[in-house]
Amino acid sequence: MIVRVRSKEITFRLILILLMLYSALIPLENVLAASFGGSINKYIGLLIMGLICMHCIYAGVSRVYIPKWMFLFSFFSFCTMFWSVNQNFQILSVMLNVVLFTLIVIQYPLTADEKRWIIIAIFVGGIVVSAMMLAGGTFTTINTIDRDRMSITIGGLTIDNNNLAVSLSICCLSGFSLIYKKKMNLVKKILMWLGVALIGVGILRTGSRGGLLALVVGGIIFLLFSDSGLRPRTIIIGAMCVFGGMYYIQNFMSVSLASRFTVAEVVSSGGTGRMDIWVSALRYYVSAPIGRVLFGYGFGSFPTLMRKAMGVAKASHNDVVQMLLETGIVGLVLYFKMWMEMAQHAMKKKNATALALLAVAAVGSLSMEMLIKKMLWLTFLIAILSALDDLEIVE
Repeated sequence: MIVRVRSKEITFRLILILLMLYSALIPLENVLAASFGGSINKYIGLLIMGLICMHCIYAGVSRVYIPKWMFLFSFFSFCTMFWSVNQNFQILSVMLNVVLFTLIVIQYPLTADEKRWIIIAIFVGGIVVSAMMLAGGTFTTINTIDRDRMSITIGGLTIDNNNLAVSLSICCLSGFSLIYKKKMNLVKKILMWLGVALIGVGILRTGSRGGLLALVVGGIIFLLFSDSGLRPRTIIIGAMCVFGGMYYIQNFMSVSLASRFTVAEVVSSGGTGRMDIWVSALRYYVSAPIGRVLFGYGFGSFPTLMRKAMGVAKASHNDVVQMLLETGIVGLVLYFKMWMEMAQHAMKKKNATALALLAVAAVGSLSMEMLIKKMLWLTFLIAILSALDDLEIVE
């Protein structure tokens, strides 16, 4: 049993509140810009890091836990700057900042109940964001060019539909896990189901197929690993959710937006151009010198390489393809090892919630760049924290 001393209660409450606020604001991370540069989440994160570092110094913490493969992958990504064709330190610094935040937060002891409050904050954040989008007010953005897909605009900045959908999937599953694992009275349960439904509608209105797939896969993973098991009523509820979603798509969404979720549309669109990007990237990789095959072209170089391969800079829309090209086989192995490490943390306590959120992030990483998104590292943080429930905390 590891014993760690927690700081004074007032400091603890402040850190917990800030962690809850940080987690709840994740869906809005790209549009909540601070007037002095960067996002509001960035400065909340810096404050959290500062308070926890002060706690560690005050408490005399002598043992620091660092996930091995997370550290090695991050360190190797930094090293690729020495042979990068682009040397995009700005993109790398974004990832390293969230890595540092994750490493610092996991040093601070939290009880299982306190971690549950973070899950509640994520769920509430999703409800608020979905309500903002679906209300049809000044925050709502409807892309009439791209099939009436909805998003949110704040201060002239609009959230990418796919980013919003995946982050809302994390919120939706957080709420579902609270309902499934916690006994509560009927009124509270109905209210929470309404919250889950609201977020689900929000995900559908973004028009993101990847976000919807992430939600479905995450839900299945949760049910498979939940201590409660796959009960008959769960199957009934699952069927009701599926038919409810289909009914909403058919009757409350425009024909143009609803058609995005048909199999024919998915096949014919080729992932909205993503397949062309992936094929071009893989061809570029196959023709690379052996040194580049092993160690890549450098973290953040993908757009530059696609400008050479396709004539125009393109984002990867796939972390696996991007890491293969940017960090080579060595970096890709470290990337997969880091994911395995996160899954092992969640499995240590058979934490279905952590596994489900990891599944959402994993599916999201196959259609967008998740490594530089705070929502990915939030799922990693939850996975690591889920393995630390056995800490004895001394006030």
